[in-house]
Amino acid sequence: MNRQKIWRPLIFAFALGAIVTITAGCNIFGWTAADDDFKGYLAKGKQYMRDGEYASAKAEFEKAIEANPKSSDARYYHAKALVLAAGLNIGVLIDDLQSGDESNTLPLYSWNPADSMTSAEDIIYKNNIYQANMGAMADLAEIYEGRATGGFNSRDIQIDYAVAMSIVAIVGLRDTDQDGDIDSTDIYLTIDANPNGTYSLEGLQQFFDYNPDTSLAKSGFDPTGARFFNTLITWVDDLLTNSRALIANIIADLNPELDMQEINQLLNDFQVTMRMYYVDTGDASNPGIGDNDHDGTVNEEHWGDTINSDLDGDGFKWEDSTVEY
Repeated sequence: MNRQKIWRPLIFAFALGAIVTITAGCNIFGWTAADDDFKGYLAKGKQYMRDGEYASAKAEFEKAIEANPKSSDARYYHAKALVLAAGLNIGVLIDDLQSGDESNTLPLYSWNPADSMTSAEDIIYKNNIYQANMGAMADLAEIYEGRATGGFNSRDIQIDYAVAMSIVAIVGLRDTDQDGDIDSTDIYLTIDANPNGTYSLEGLQQFFDYNPDTSLAKSGFDPTGARFFNTLITWVDDLLTNSRALIANIIADLNPELDMQEINQLLNDFQVTMRMYYVDTGDASNPGIGDNDHDGTVNEEHWGDTINSDLDGDGFKWEDSTVEY
Protein backbone atom coordinates (compact mmCIF):
# COMPACT_ATOMS: atom_id res chain seq x y z
CA MET A 1 0.00 0.00 0.00
CA ASN A 2 1.43 3.42 -0.95
CA ARG A 3 0.51 5.54 2.05
CA GLN A 4 2.15 8.61 0.52
CA LYS A 5 -0.29 8.30 -2.39
CA ILE A 6 -3.23 7.92 -0.01
CA TRP A 7 -2.55 10.83 2.31
CA ARG A 8 -1.28 13.44 -0.16
CA PRO A 9 -4.75 14.29 -1.57
CA LEU A 10 -6.21 14.08 1.92
CA ILE A 11 -3.87 16.72 3.27
CA PHE A 12 -4.40 18.93 0.24
CA ALA A 13 -8.15 18.63 0.74
CA PHE A 14 -7.81 19.82 4.32
CA ALA A 15 -5.81 22.83 3.10
CA LEU A 16 -8.39 24.03 0.62
CA GLY A 17 -10.01 26.17 3.29
CA ALA A 18 -6.94 28.40 3.23
CA ILE A 19 -8.34 29.83 0.00
CA VAL A 20 -10.82 32.09 1.70
CA THR A 21 -14.06 33.15 0.08
CA ILE A 22 -16.18 36.03 1.29
CA THR A 23 -19.77 35.35 2.12
CA ALA A 24 -22.05 38.02 3.51
CA GLY A 25 -25.70 38.55 4.18
CA CYS A 26 -27.88 41.35 5.48
CA ASN A 27 -31.11 41.55 7.39
CA ILE A 28 -31.96 45.13 8.42
CA PHE A 29 -34.67 43.94 10.79
CA GLY A 30 -32.30 41.74 12.75
CA TRP A 31 -29.42 44.20 13.04
CA THR A 32 -27.81 44.81 16.43
CA ALA A 33 -24.50 46.23 17.58
CA ALA A 34 -23.41 42.67 18.36
CA ASP A 35 -24.19 41.68 14.77
CA ASP A 36 -22.03 44.52 13.54
CA ASP A 37 -19.16 43.46 15.81
CA PHE A 38 -19.49 39.87 14.64
CA LYS A 39 -19.34 40.85 10.96
CA GLY A 40 -16.34 43.06 11.67
CA TYR A 41 -14.46 40.23 13.41
CA LEU A 42 -15.26 37.86 10.56
CA ALA A 43 -14.19 40.33 7.88
CA LYS A 44 -10.93 41.17 9.66
CA GLY A 45 -10.19 37.49 10.16
CA LYS A 46 -10.66 36.75 6.47
CA GLN A 47 -8.36 39.63 5.54
CA TYR A 48 -5.69 38.34 7.89
CA MET A 49 -6.06 34.93 6.26
CA ARG A 50 -5.46 36.48 2.84
CA ASP A 51 -2.40 38.25 4.20
CA GLY A 52 -1.03 35.04 5.72
CA GLU A 53 -1.31 36.39 9.28
CA TYR A 54 -2.90 33.25 10.66
CA ALA A 55 -2.43 33.92 14.38
CA SER A 56 -4.18 37.27 14.01
CA ALA A 57 -6.89 35.62 11.92
CA LYS A 58 -7.41 33.00 14.62
CA ALA A 59 -7.80 35.72 17.25
CA GLU A 60 -10.45 37.50 15.17
CA PHE A 61 -12.38 34.30 14.51
CA GLU A 62 -12.27 33.53 18.25
CA LYS A 63 -13.91 36.90 18.87
CA ALA A 64 -16.48 36.07 16.18
CA ILE A 65 -17.28 32.75 17.88
CA GLU A 66 -17.63 34.52 21.22
CA ALA A 67 -20.05 36.99 19.61
CA ASN A 68 -21.97 34.26 17.78
CA PRO A 69 -21.12 30.70 18.86
CA LYS A 70 -23.70 29.29 16.45
CA SER A 71 -22.12 30.77 13.31
CA SER A 72 -20.85 28.06 11.00
CA ASP A 73 -18.76 30.66 9.15
CA ALA A 74 -16.88 31.62 12.30
CA ARG A 75 -16.40 27.97 13.24
CA TYR A 76 -15.21 26.95 9.79
CA TYR A 77 -12.66 29.72 9.36
CA HIS A 78 -11.45 29.33 12.93
CA ALA A 79 -10.77 25.65 12.25
CA LYS A 80 -8.67 26.58 9.21
CA ALA A 81 -6.82 29.34 11.05
CA LEU A 82 -5.99 26.94 13.89
CA VAL A 83 -4.16 24.57 11.55
CA LEU A 84 -2.33 27.32 9.68
CA ALA A 85 -1.44 29.32 12.80
CA ALA A 86 0.19 26.20 14.24
CA GLY A 87 2.74 26.43 11.44
CA LEU A 88 1.51 23.23 9.82
CA ASN A 89 2.12 24.16 6.22
CA ILE A 90 1.16 21.53 3.71
CA GLY A 91 4.65 20.90 2.37
CA VAL A 92 6.00 20.03 5.82
CA LEU A 93 3.12 17.65 6.50
CA ILE A 94 3.66 15.91 3.18
CA ASP A 95 7.38 15.56 3.92
CA ASP A 96 6.46 13.98 7.24
CA LEU A 97 4.10 11.57 5.54
CA GLN A 98 6.73 10.70 2.95
CA SER A 99 9.27 9.81 5.62
CA GLY A 100 6.66 7.66 7.36
CA ASP A 101 5.92 5.84 4.14
CA GLU A 102 9.57 5.26 3.28
CA SER A 103 10.40 3.89 6.73
CA ASN A 104 7.33 1.61 6.83
CA THR A 105 5.94 3.28 9.93
CA LEU A 106 2.53 4.71 10.72
CA PRO A 107 2.08 8.02 8.85
CA LEU A 108 1.87 11.13 11.05
CA TYR A 109 2.41 9.15 14.25
CA SER A 110 6.03 8.05 14.05
CA TRP A 111 9.33 9.77 14.66
CA ASN A 112 12.12 8.76 12.32
CA PRO A 113 15.60 9.25 13.83
CA ALA A 114 16.86 9.92 10.29
CA ASP A 115 14.75 13.08 10.14
CA SER A 116 16.21 16.49 10.85
CA MET A 117 14.08 16.72 14.01
CA THR A 118 15.32 15.53 17.35
CA SER A 119 13.00 13.44 19.48
CA ALA A 120 12.17 16.52 21.59
CA GLU A 121 11.42 18.59 18.48
CA ASP A 122 9.24 15.81 17.09
CA ILE A 123 7.19 15.80 20.31
CA ILE A 124 6.54 19.54 19.93
CA TYR A 125 5.68 19.15 16.24
CA LYS A 126 3.28 16.26 16.83
CA ASN A 127 1.65 18.14 19.69
CA ASN A 128 1.10 21.10 17.34
CA ILE A 129 -0.62 18.76 14.87
CA TYR A 130 -2.65 17.22 17.69
CA GLN A 131 -3.76 20.49 19.29
CA ALA A 132 -4.64 22.20 16.01
CA ASN A 133 -6.68 19.28 14.71
CA MET A 134 -8.45 18.71 18.02
CA GLY A 135 -9.53 22.34 17.93
CA ALA A 136 -10.53 22.07 14.27
CA MET A 137 -12.47 18.88 15.00
CA ALA A 138 -14.39 20.61 17.80
CA ASP A 139 -15.33 23.52 15.53
CA LEU A 140 -16.35 21.28 12.64
CA ALA A 141 -18.40 19.06 14.97
CA GLU A 142 -20.57 22.08 15.80
CA ILE A 143 -21.35 22.46 12.10
CA TYR A 144 -21.71 18.76 11.33
CA GLU A 145 -24.09 18.16 14.21
CA GLY A 146 -26.22 21.17 13.31
CA ARG A 147 -25.49 23.35 16.32
CA ALA A 148 -23.81 25.99 14.14
CA THR A 149 -25.50 27.27 10.98
CA GLY A 150 -24.82 29.82 8.29
CA GLY A 151 -22.70 29.71 5.16
CA PHE A 152 -21.48 26.16 5.77
CA ASN A 153 -23.52 23.05 6.49
CA SER A 154 -22.64 19.47 7.40
CA ARG A 155 -22.26 18.41 3.77
CA ASP A 156 -19.81 21.23 3.06
CA ILE A 157 -17.37 20.23 5.81
CA GLN A 158 -17.60 16.41 5.72
CA ILE A 159 -14.16 15.87 4.22
CA ASP A 160 -12.46 18.39 6.50
CA TYR A 161 -14.15 16.85 9.53
CA ALA A 162 -13.16 13.31 8.53
CA VAL A 163 -9.55 14.42 7.99
CA ALA A 164 -9.31 16.20 11.35
CA MET A 165 -10.81 13.23 13.17
CA SER A 166 -8.50 10.77 11.42
CA ILE A 167 -5.42 12.84 12.26
CA VAL A 168 -6.44 13.15 15.93
CA ALA A 169 -7.01 9.38 16.11
CA ILE A 170 -3.55 8.60 14.76
CA VAL A 171 -1.47 11.32 16.41
CA GLY A 172 -3.55 11.08 19.59
CA LEU A 173 -2.12 7.65 20.31
CA ARG A 174 0.97 9.61 21.36
CA ASP A 175 -1.09 11.20 24.18
CA THR A 176 -0.90 8.08 26.29
CA ASP A 177 -1.89 9.71 29.57
CA GLN A 178 -4.86 11.38 27.84
CA ASP A 179 -4.21 14.79 29.38
CA GLY A 180 -4.73 16.60 26.08
CA ASP A 181 -1.03 17.20 25.40
CA ILE A 182 1.70 15.17 23.75
CA ASP A 183 4.81 15.69 25.85
CA SER A 184 7.79 13.93 27.38
CA THR A 185 5.62 12.29 30.07
CA ASP A 186 3.83 10.18 27.45
CA ILE A 187 4.91 6.71 26.39
CA TYR A 188 6.18 6.41 22.83
CA LEU A 189 5.37 3.14 21.05
CA THR A 190 7.27 2.15 17.92
CA ILE A 191 4.71 1.21 15.25
CA ASP A 192 5.97 -0.66 12.19
CA ALA A 193 3.95 -1.48 9.08
CA ASN A 194 3.67 -5.13 8.02
CA PRO A 195 3.28 -6.43 4.45
CA ASN A 196 -0.26 -7.66 5.19
CA GLY A 197 -1.49 -4.17 6.08
CA THR A 198 -1.34 -4.54 9.87
CA TYR A 199 1.06 -2.83 12.24
CA SER A 200 3.28 -4.13 15.02
CA LEU A 201 3.55 -2.25 18.31
CA GLU A 202 6.86 -2.28 20.14
CA GLY A 203 7.33 -1.00 23.69
CA LEU A 204 4.11 -2.19 25.31
CA GLN A 205 6.06 -3.29 28.39
CA GLN A 206 6.16 0.41 29.35
CA PHE A 207 2.47 0.05 30.19
CA PHE A 208 2.87 -2.95 32.50
CA ASP A 209 3.25 -0.82 35.64
CA TYR A 210 1.78 2.35 34.18
CA ASN A 211 -0.29 4.41 36.58
CA PRO A 212 -1.07 7.77 34.96
CA ASP A 213 -3.30 8.84 37.84
CA THR A 214 -0.35 9.15 40.21
CA SER A 215 2.53 9.23 37.69
CA LEU A 216 4.33 6.78 39.96
CA ALA A 217 5.55 3.39 38.76
CA LYS A 218 4.53 0.58 41.08
CA SER A 219 6.84 -2.25 42.03
CA GLY A 220 5.84 -5.60 40.60
CA PHE A 221 2.99 -6.30 38.20
CA ASP A 222 -0.16 -4.25 38.48
CA PRO A 223 -3.12 -4.50 36.05
CA THR A 224 -3.73 -0.74 36.22
CA GLY A 225 -1.56 -0.34 33.12
CA ALA A 226 -3.61 -2.91 31.20
CA ARG A 227 -6.87 -1.25 32.12
CA PHE A 228 -5.58 2.16 31.13
CA PHE A 229 -4.13 0.85 27.87
CA ASN A 230 -7.57 -0.56 27.01
CA THR A 231 -9.06 2.88 27.66
CA LEU A 232 -6.54 4.44 25.30
CA ILE A 233 -7.33 1.90 22.56
CA THR A 234 -11.07 2.50 22.98
CA TRP A 235 -10.63 6.26 22.64
CA VAL A 236 -8.66 5.82 19.40
CA ASP A 237 -11.09 3.15 18.20
CA ASP A 238 -14.12 5.42 18.68
CA LEU A 239 -12.48 8.18 16.64
CA LEU A 240 -11.58 5.74 13.86
CA THR A 241 -15.11 4.28 13.83
CA ASN A 242 -16.65 7.74 13.53
CA SER A 243 -14.22 8.95 10.87
CA ARG A 244 -14.69 5.79 8.79
CA ALA A 245 -18.49 6.12 9.05
CA LEU A 246 -18.15 9.70 7.87
CA ILE A 247 -15.95 8.59 4.98
CA ALA A 248 -18.60 6.02 4.01
CA ASN A 249 -21.15 8.85 3.89
CA ILE A 250 -18.79 10.94 1.77
CA ILE A 251 -18.33 8.10 -0.73
CA ALA A 252 -22.09 7.53 -0.99
CA ASP A 253 -23.16 11.16 -0.95
CA LEU A 254 -20.47 13.20 -2.66
CA ASN A 255 -18.70 10.80 -5.03
CA PRO A 256 -15.49 12.74 -4.31
CA GLU A 257 -12.47 12.95 -6.55
CA LEU A 258 -10.32 11.82 -3.63
CA ASP A 259 -9.78 8.08 -3.41
CA MET A 260 -11.67 7.76 -0.14
CA GLN A 261 -11.76 3.96 -0.41
CA GLU A 262 -7.99 3.87 -0.07
CA ILE A 263 -8.11 6.28 2.86
CA ASN A 264 -10.72 4.10 4.53
CA GLN A 265 -8.50 1.05 4.03
CA LEU A 266 -5.59 2.76 5.77
CA LEU A 267 -7.78 3.65 8.74
CA ASN A 268 -9.26 0.14 8.78
CA ASP A 269 -5.79 -1.44 8.91
CA PHE A 270 -4.84 0.77 11.84
CA GLN A 271 -8.13 0.06 13.64
CA VAL A 272 -7.87 -3.72 13.20
CA THR A 273 -4.34 -3.59 14.58
CA MET A 274 -5.27 -1.56 17.65
CA ARG A 275 -8.11 -3.94 18.51
CA MET A 276 -5.65 -6.85 18.44
CA TYR A 277 -3.86 -5.37 21.44
CA TYR A 278 -6.81 -5.21 23.83
CA VAL A 279 -5.93 -6.92 27.13
CA ASP A 280 -8.31 -9.22 29.03
CA THR A 281 -8.03 -7.63 32.47
CA GLY A 282 -10.39 -10.11 34.10
CA ASP A 283 -13.01 -7.42 34.65
CA ALA A 284 -16.56 -8.20 33.56
CA SER A 285 -17.32 -7.13 29.97
CA ASN A 286 -13.83 -5.69 29.43
CA PRO A 287 -12.90 -5.21 25.74
CA GLY A 288 -10.04 -7.74 25.93
CA ILE A 289 -12.38 -10.71 26.25
CA GLY A 290 -12.36 -13.00 23.22
CA ASP A 291 -10.16 -13.67 20.21
CA ASN A 292 -8.99 -10.12 19.48
CA ASP A 293 -6.53 -11.02 16.73
CA HIS A 294 -8.93 -13.51 15.07
CA ASP A 295 -6.44 -16.38 14.89
CA GLY A 296 -8.73 -18.95 16.52
CA THR A 297 -7.05 -18.79 19.93
CA VAL A 298 -8.19 -16.75 22.93
CA ASN A 299 -5.73 -14.90 25.19
CA GLU A 300 -2.62 -16.55 23.82
CA GLU A 301 -0.22 -13.93 25.21
CA HIS A 302 0.52 -13.02 28.82
CA TRP A 303 0.45 -9.30 29.62
CA GLY A 304 3.33 -8.55 31.93
CA ASP A 305 5.45 -11.57 30.90
CA THR A 306 8.68 -9.88 29.82
CA ILE A 307 10.41 -13.17 29.04
CA ASN A 308 7.86 -14.73 26.69
CA SER A 309 6.41 -11.84 24.70
CA ASP A 310 5.29 -13.85 21.65
CA LEU A 311 4.04 -17.22 22.85
CA ASP A 312 2.13 -18.04 19.66
CA GLY A 313 5.08 -17.15 17.42
CA ASP A 314 3.11 -14.91 15.05
CA GLY A 315 5.52 -11.98 15.27
CA PHE A 316 3.24 -9.79 17.41
CA LYS A 317 4.19 -9.13 21.03
CA TRP A 318 1.51 -9.18 23.74
CA GLU A 319 -1.41 -9.06 21.31
CA ASP A 320 -4.67 -10.73 22.45
CA SER A 321 -3.22 -11.06 25.94
CA THR A 322 -4.53 -11.66 29.44
CA VAL A 323 -3.36 -10.52 32.88
CA GLU A 324 -4.39 -13.87 34.40
CA TYR A 325 -1.72 -16.54 33.97
